[in-house]
Amino acid sequence: MEHSTLVLISFIVYSLFIISVGLYSTRRRKKTVADYVLANRELGPWVSAFSASASAESGWVMLGLVGVAFTDGLAAFWIMPGIAAGYLFNWFVLAERLRKSTVDTGAVTLPQYIMHRFG
Repeated sequence: MEHSTLVLISFIVYSLFIISVGLYSTRRRKKTVADYVLANRELGPWVSAFSASASAESGWVMLGLVGVAFTDGLAAFWIMPGIAAGYLFNWFVLAERLRKSTVDTGAVTLPQYIMHRFG
């Protein structure tokens, strides 16, 4: 098989998979803000932690970290232990307290929590 044919088949299979996941999740949704933003608080803590980490990394790793590594070279290595320490602190210290507080206040987003907490 030719290379471009394999690429086309892979693209079609991937697209059909993504569409099927979208259709499946559309049937399961409950049409609330909490359902959309937090999956109605039904995800486990590890799924939530990895999702938050992946979301946080997406933009700045591709632009910021690559740029720093390009300009500073190996001196940019210090960022990696700092990132790991920050994630561990968030996962094991902040996340549980934040979740309990948001459940108590009914906040769905971080700005809503800050508004409820500090007025």
